[in-house]
Amino acid sequence: DLATRTIRASTIHFSQFIPAINPNPLFILEPEAYALPAATTGAPYSATFAASGGTGPYTWSLSSGSLSAGLSITNNTLSGTPTTAGASVFFVKATDTAGNAVQKAFFLLVMAANPVPVLTSITPSSAYAGSLPVTVTLRGSDFIPACEARWDGAPLPTTFVSDTELTATIDAAYLTTPGSHVVLVAAPPPGGGSSAGSAFEVMAGNPVPT
Repeated sequence: DLATRTIRASTIHFSQFIPAINPNPLFILEPEAYALPAATTGAPYSATFAASGGTGPYTWSLSSGSLSAGLSITNNTLSGTPTTAGASVFFVKATDTAGNAVQKAFFLLVMAANPVPVLTSITPSSAYAGSLPVTVTLRGSDFIPACEARWDGAPLPTTFVSDTELTATIDAAYLTTPGSHVVLVAAPPPGGGSSAGSAFEVMAGNPVPT
């Protein structure tokens, strides 16, 4: 009070509390991340949802958006075998037995599986023992930039030319002794795999005349 130059203080006591509308709210806990683990076309996929709070058990459903072709939600699990590559955003809803519901957004990327390469020919298909490094041309189909040629299972320096052609260098260390070897083309995951092998012959050279 400025007139009397005094300060007045008072204490207010709250004797009534208004409880929360739902003291045990419902939450979707898992997966915690917005982005689900990526899927691959042609490969089985599964992701599990978990909730807490409310009154269980819970009913799970897709509330908005769309799933990738081949996937569906059954109980608390998103599963199936995706058939189409692409990204999707969708909402999953959990509903408890009291009718309370909560939803959460998720993102799923479906990656295209790498094809299995097909090797139809290798040129040249032979070299003499003791030769310098040999560059071979591999022809076939379903080659991708990540493909590599392999010599008896060991990777060779490989250059991608097109989806039907690669070149690779066979080191001189592989050409010291006569014998038959297998050259194939391999593609990495997701998907991928190895082609059938093609024979490469290291031939005995003519002896040096004395």
